[in-house]
Amino acid sequence: MLKEPIVTVDETIVRKNIRKMSAKAKKHDVLLRPHFKTHQSAEIGAWFRQENISTCAVSSYKMAQYFADNGWQDIMIAFPVIPGLVNEYSDLARNVTLHLFLSDPEAFDMFKNISHPVQIMIELDTGNKRSGINIQDANLIASLVQKIQHESIHHFAGFAVHAGETYHAESIEQIKSIYTYNQKIFQQLKMQYPEAIISFGDTPSATNANDFDGIDELRPGNFVFFDWMQRQLGSCCADEIAMAVECPVVASYEQGERLVVHGGAVHFSKESVQNEDGKNIFGVVAGTEAGQIEPVGFVESLSQEHGIVKIPKEKHRTFSIGDTIPIWPVHSCLVADIAGFYKETNSGRIIDKM
Repeated sequence: MLKEPIVTVDETIVRKNIRKMSAKAKKHDVLLRPHFKTHQSAEIGAWFRQENISTCAVSSYKMAQYFADNGWQDIMIAFPVIPGLVNEYSDLARNVTLHLFLSDPEAFDMFKNISHPVQIMIELDTGNKRSGINIQDANLIASLVQKIQHESIHHFAGFAVHAGETYHAESIEQIKSIYTYNQKIFQQLKMQYPEAIISFGDTPSATNANDFDGIDELRPGNFVFFDWMQRQLGSCCADEIAMAVECPVVASYEQGERLVVHGGAVHFSKESVQNEDGKNIFGVVAGTEAGQIEPVGFVESLSQEHGIVKIPKEKHRTFSIGDTIPIWPVHSCLVADIAGFYKETNSGRIIDKM
């Protein structure tokens, strides 16, 4: 009987997702640099290696060091450089090819304190409004390229963009529209800086686009597991979702069509999406019968440890206190970051992570 929530990962589905994205990148002659912040696991990283993928992106120095320790030699930290880590960046760059983001012109001087050469990627903001140099400021971009080339021991490698606004799209057509807008920018950059690498990353674009002209490398991460957000966006089918959180039922209220599970915000985060009825949901109850992939209920609210599951009466009667419910998360990256380890769905074995 389950004592606490456990994050499960289906190896068969994960490997299919990796092969599918790898094949797409090869077909379009772009480098696949998967973002490992989604899984954070050396073993799952090895599954990528088995598909001849040798480069990766991460979201922190700690994660970069973890994967370097596990044999990865070409790593991009897809996050603005942090002043307090210049010595650590220097040490890491002695052992791996390290790509770092220049996301603010004021950060340029910080690179002077990194004693070992790194590959500098200028991060551009094309509409996400998170971090990066505004794409409209062409003079500033040109000035930064020149400064890197003439005033630095480091190498100007290219430009990096994350179109995170695709995660808020309401249709595949809107995702494709955002992608097309970005692609035109990339094509113009390629004309101005033909030697520069154009690195682009977000799962909705990578899964839905079919023309990668102007792009040198793809940097998606979420595709390895997918989740209910991606299902709603149309980036995947339900049978491509590889992650679930198994939660024990701790209370049952048939009259209100509610179950209470041990699985709250500390296990799922509080990220939500709207279902077709316009209600915010925090997870989806996966089908529990063999071969069933359609949802049978949803998590309607979360507190720290409680998950309140709304489930139809005819399904409600199949669950009792002590039973386990598999719940697809809204956002698998956040669940993975919270989890201490994964249980492989079919074998039950433990998959370690950082």
